[in-house]
Amino acid sequence: MQRTEKWIMISAMMFVAIPGLLTAQSIAQVKMNLTESHYQAALDMLDKMEAHPPLSSDYFFLKGIAQLNLYKPTEAIESFRKAADMDSSRIDYLAKLAECYDMTGDETNASSLYKKVIAKDMDDTPLQMKAANYFLMTNDIPLAKELYEKMYRSDSTNILVNRSLAICYDQLKMETKAILFYWKTIIANPHDLPSVNRLCNLLIGQKRYDEALAITEKFRKDDATNQRINSTNAYIYYLQNKDSAAVNHFADCYTSGDSSLFTLKYYGISCFRNKQYDKTAQILEKAYRQDTTDAMITNYLGLSCYLSFYKAKGIFYLHKTIDLATPDSVYLSSLYFNLGKACDAYDKSECYDAYKAYRQAFQLNSKDGNILLLLAVKADNCLNDKQEALRYYKMILNMWGTGKNDKQTGNDVATAIITSIRKRVKELEAYTHSKN
Repeated sequence: MQRTEKWIMISAMMFVAIPGLLTAQSIAQVKMNLTESHYQAALDMLDKMEAHPPLSSDYFFLKGIAQLNLYKPTEAIESFRKAADMDSSRIDYLAKLAECYDMTGDETNASSLYKKVIAKDMDDTPLQMKAANYFLMTNDIPLAKELYEKMYRSDSTNILVNRSLAICYDQLKMETKAILFYWKTIIANPHDLPSVNRLCNLLIGQKRYDEALAITEKFRKDDATNQRINSTNAYIYYLQNKDSAAVNHFADCYTSGDSSLFTLKYYGISCFRNKQYDKTAQILEKAYRQDTTDAMITNYLGLSCYLSFYKAKGIFYLHKTIDLATPDSVYLSSLYFNLGKACDAYDKSECYDAYKAYRQAFQLNSKDGNILLLLAVKADNCLNDKQEALRYYKMILNMWGTGKNDKQTGNDVATAIITSIRKRVKELEAYTHSKN
């Protein structure tokens, strides 16, 4: 009897232990499949095991991993949620659940869970990195910065942390720190194009042109084919007013296949500043086809056209520039002045067209004696309006002719002009008296 009871007890223990042993073996096989990226095989095994409860939190976690890697985030959310409900102390469960919410665009739940993750364990660098990257991507820059700074204090050589900190400081307008960390980033990885380009732009914004130029030149020694760096390099020469160098470098960009709006725009303007007006018109017309709303393009295009062979086009583009300019633009008077000059240069333009443009320029800037002079000459010789001409000549004499505190009278040419104006005023006064 005693032997029978002992056998029954051993059999019962075996009955309980064997399923447990089989489950452990199955879990081990599932983990092996996941390690070898056999996700569907792992999920099939887990589905079969579901018929043999009890199921552990580890079971649901592994199932979520398989579902997540099979791009089934909705099912994975359910599995990770069950795992977290069974063991809320496991931050890796929460982190994976947050990752799934992120994949499905549920920023509210993802953000909430990542905040729980970093609150529970601030010493797990991979989890901190995942959370920081999430907050950076979702534009919670202050929190991302805080996490990256903590990781930086632990390891100041981590290139991903340094790069991310540079981006955070950049976004937060902390330019000094952004420049420092972009420098750290490109020293560790000179081929990091976005960081190189952004560092150059920050330096350009601070007018540190020589430093920015040195960075682009160093990059070009390793890779002379990158269009973005090549155009930035040419642009720095433009900003330094090294017009010939700018033209040559932008020409290299253009002949290498870079027909971006940026390159065409500043290539054309560099040609204009180098007095290559015909070439300017050809290049900037290509830029205009890409953007018809850029007043800088239309202005230089209009000027280059009227200074070369395309007078009528010059008038068109300068009209376009005025249309694009804001009413309070400080340059509006100059735009009308240039339009008047373009009308004067075009032999088919009506006399009144130039006069009207000069008059508008003077209304916007009544202290410019040069505009007044052109108005007076137009009224006198073109419109034959002697009364109006006399009025303008007298205004010029009031502005220039006193000889006191007047820069215009400080040279022989200005003195000769004033003398001529005085003579013409006398002639016109005599003329008007005779008419009366």
